[in-house]
Amino acid sequence: MIGTASVDQELLTAAERLQYEGYVRREETNAAILAQSNSGASIKEIVHNAGHRRGLARKVLEGQRADVF
Repeated sequence: MIGTASVDQELLTAAERLQYEGYVRREETNAAILAQSNSGASIKEIVHNAGHRRGLARKVLEGQRADVF
C-alpha cells in the first residue's frame, strides 16, 4: 500500500483497521476544527462548540497535529 492515495480496508489486518479508523477520526476532528477557525471562530469558541480540549485545538491550528497512516 505504499504510495497509494486510498486504503482498501479489506486488505487490512484487524490491528491495521483499528489504526486506520483512529486516523480517520483524527482527520475528521482536525478538519472540523480548521473549518470553524476558517469561519472566524476563536479557539475559545471552537473548544465550546466542538467539545475538544484547548490544547488539541491549538495543536491543530498551529499545524502540529499532522497524522500519517
